Amino acid sequence: MKSAAAKQRARTARGALPEDVAIAPVSEFARVVGGRFRSPLTPTFGHLINKVLFDRQASKVDYGDAATLIGMPGSSLRTFERNAGRRLVFHEIDAHPRVRNELLIRFFGRRSASAELIPSRMVDRIEAELELSNHVLVPGHVVADQMTAHGVSSEKLVRVPYGVDPSVFEPRDIAPRRPGPVRVVFTGQITLRKGIPFLIEAVRGLPVELTIIGQPFDRRLVADLPGNVKVAGILTPSQLAETYADSDLFVLPTIEDCFSLVVAEAAAAGLPVVTTFENGAYELLSSSHSVIPAGDVAALRDLIRNAEPLTPQRRGEIAEESASRVWTTWPRYGEEVLRRLGAWGDDDVR
Repeated sequence: MKSAAAKQRARTARGALPEDVAIAPVSEFARVVGGRFRSPLTPTFGHLINKVLFDRQASKVDYGDAATLIGMPGSSLRTFERNAGRRLVFHEIDAHPRVRNELLIRFFGRRSASAELIPSRMVDRIEAELELSNHVLVPGHVVADQMTAHGVSSEKLVRVPYGVDPSVFEPRDIAPRRPGPVRVVFTGQITLRKGIPFLIEAVRGLPVELTIIGQPFDRRLVADLPGNVKVAGILTPSQLAETYADSDLFVLPTIEDCFSLVVAEAAAAGLPVVTTFENGAYELLSSSHSVIPAGDVAALRDLIRNAEPLTPQRRGEIAEESASRVWTTWPRYGEEVLRRLGAWGDDDVR
């Protein structure tokens, strides 16, 4: 059986581009090991070490005459410091770290949420990266508002919503619906932040089937599940699309999400979505979907209780509605980012 590190190397190789350069394989090892270990503390530790090690190596790379560097949260401080003469773009794929910590503490208390809180040194590191950047790339208004509320100039912000792969996530022809209760699906990391405790409480005792897809951050969250809940683990995109095709409702009751990609994917597959106002992706949802306050178990329970089996016709309508709105494809997303950064046509964007 292949080790986790070997599997990760294989996945990386399959998706490699000719221009890719290996920078910090040790940092990737730290991330994989941290994510696989059973303790709720080590995934965070592994990911943080991954970021610092990556940045250390990336800062030593000769970027030649590249005009623009794009960096990720926690992974760019030293690289930005050593490349101050270039256009520095901070790609904000997460919520502002202070907002994440504030919401976790508000909903679950500091002690219960301690393993998911971003350490203060990493918060300081990310804020230093934000200060050094010329542009901050954000996917929506939710995280943009967080940035300005915590001192980031609105003039730095470049807002481009994320994309979806329509070749994978689309309505699929399936066999006639098997008899049984409404089938609800959740996709995401199994954490407090994603609202897992609220979701489990909401479906407890209801005549529905809930499938939780994802990797447990803390297995205690799924240690005492009601009989109508199962954990499916991590699925490939095609397996995920097949699961969506056999489901009636997608639910992501997150307390904080910069812009959840799985919401776009579920909507593109024709599933009605239930999520929260703390999820930046809600901005692009139509009236076919439902948005509730984070932590509102009663509202979540009512929406799930009132869900009905999804007909092929209704699934197609939701998917068509999603496609007609402002969800974009990933190639168009990349083009729009370069256009908005004024870098369209540059050969040297790293």
